[in-house]
Amino acid sequence: MTQRLMPFRQSLFQMHRHLLQALKAEREHHFQREFAPAEWLNLVTGAPEYRWLAPLTRYLADVDALSEWPGIAESDLQLVRQVWEDFFRESEGEESFRARYQRLLQKDSDLLISHSHLRKHLEALPAASTTPIADADERRQAWHERTRKNRSDLN
Repeated sequence: MTQRLMPFRQSLFQMHRHLLQALKAEREHHFQREFAPAEWLNLVTGAPEYRWLAPLTRYLADVDALSEWPGIAESDLQLVRQVWEDFFRESEGEESFRARYQRLLQKDSDLLISHSHLRKHLEALPAASTTPIADADERRQAWHERTRKNRSDLN
């Protein structure tokens, strides 16, 4: 199962990098100045206008934790897919993740290309459930706990 998750994980991280680059370019254009890496990091992690990225950042951490598991269950891969698809099921509105992300997709070709790669690797994962997974948050937390335990066992 890891061989199906790793290409998705890699394309997810690539997409995230392009997303942050697109946001930074947009901000630099708006303020007509460059932002130093530390300044940009502080902005993207603390400024209210970037709070919409927090669920995506948590999702990256979840996928990263799961990728360290030696045996990944099919149901975990389904959950990975469902959570990604849920980002695009949100309610309408220009403040939603979907609206902001799609606006950036239209403006940035690197982000668009990385998104298409991500979609390709997403299709290799098992189909998401059509109903919400009741214990999704607990299962995502368990990915981190198991990874921490595996790391502590190695020390």
